[in-house]
Amino acid sequence: MGELVFVRKDKHIAYLTMNQPEKLNALSADLVQALIRELKKAEADDEVKVIILSGAGKSFCSGGDLSAFQKMSDIGSIINWMKEATRLEQTIVELDKLVISAVHGYAAGAGFSLALASDFIVCDKDAIFTASFAKVGLIPDLGLMKNLAKNVPLPLAKEWLLSGSRITAEEAYRKGLVNRIAEGDVN
Repeated sequence: MGELVFVRKDKHIAYLTMNQPEKLNALSADLVQALIRELKKAEADDEVKVIILSGAGKSFCSGGDLSAFQKMSDIGSIINWMKEATRLEQTIVELDKLVISAVHGYAAGAGFSLALASDFIVCDKDAIFTASFAKVGLIPDLGLMKNLAKNVPLPLAKEWLLSGSRITAEEAYRKGLVNRIAEGDVN
């Protein structure tokens, strides 16, 4: 297995790219820990002013790694994973540096949560946002309910959360969820 997070620095920008393209950057416990570690390194770096979070391959992040959940043998393991994943969202929210999520492909479930935890969201024209928790029998996590309701009217947030609707880049922009739709590839 290669690096879970590619890190590149250019002037005052740290680029952090989730690197599990074969799993559409689904959040495994290892990827969560690697992201927290790299975000904290970027925050401690006085030269870095902005962090851009993206995903390698076809998608930003397809959510939690459900195949990893299935391998967990006890509820304690799942609870620990959830605590760490929530710590990732909190780390992004609490950073003193600006965080921009560059979304392409899917930002689904926990991936949607990560994007919303950022200060700004830029996406490509084909990006899809979805809170697909209801479709897999889960409740939204990683601050999604709170962060979504801060960005769009509560009735709309409830509709999206309960229906698992696919929100296109254009709709996300019109509703004020994303700051900008990029002309080209954001990745």
